[in-house]
Amino acid sequence: MRPNWLKIILILAVVWAVVGGSIYWLKSRRPTPERIMAFLDSNPLEGKSEADRLKLIDDIAKQVNSLDAEQRQKVRPTKKNEKLELFWKQLSAAEKAHYFSLVVPKGMKQMIESFNQMEPARRKREVEKAIKNLREHAEDEMPEDFDPAVAEKFVNEGLKAFYSDATIEAKMDAVPLLEEMEKSLRWRR
Repeated sequence: MRPNWLKIILILAVVWAVVGGSIYWLKSRRPTPERIMAFLDSNPLEGKSEADRLKLIDDIAKQVNSLDAEQRQKVRPTKKNEKLELFWKQLSAAEKAHYFSLVVPKGMKQMIESFNQMEPARRKREVEKAIKNLREHAEDEMPEDFDPAVAEKFVNEGLKAFYSDATIEAKMDAVPLLEEMEKSLRWRR
């Protein structure tokens, strides 16, 4: 008995259509910086109960954590990014600490992986750029709701992760930045 080639081709076409459709559907649901901005537009914090605010913060953190390192740079609250800046300003100090506790560990892991994979010359340029940035903002005022204990916790966790996960070469390249950070933190105390 000969195989029915038309049936086989039809079955393969259906399987590929289902697989292709599933991949397309999954990609369309994946968060992007633009989708996070739209989510913030349609879900303002203002007027929500404390529980609803925390749920919204958790949702945003989950979306941010699903972004790659490059995309995460686009969802940092800055003056250029008004929607996120507004969201950030509406958070209480406790809510900011909660948000940080959700996104910083994943961001640190991504940053360390990226730093480890950089070419030594690029890593050196990035360190120099970070040092320059630290020096330029050394005199900036701290926000009113700045909590030194929370900041110290995240610095310590970040350094611990860096020392345990970074390559020896990355650690050596980062020494000037770590020294500059220590000077900056000592000056602010």
